[in-house]
Amino acid sequence: MQTWMYIAIPVFLYAGERIIRAIRSEFSGVEILKATLYPGKVLSLKLRKPEGFSHKSGMKIFIQCPQTSPFEWHPFFTNLRTRR
Repeated sequence: MQTWMYIAIPVFLYAGERIIRAIRSEFSGVEILKATLYPGKVLSLKLRKPEGFSHKSGMKIFIQCPQTSPFEWHPFFTNLRTRR
């Protein structure tokens, strides 16, 4: 096998994931209901889910602030609390 194949495949996968993330971000906007900063630089965000969005507690979501940087994404682990 050629060396370029060891580089091309990971680059292709990374670029594909970034393109998919950019396309999906155009369709899913959320509203921040509450932001709280706790000791130890812990940030808690309460967001309103968009229509048709479903997830389970413990899943990871990526949040982007386009005013700061259109290319910077931050991973957050979700904690789903349902109101009954």
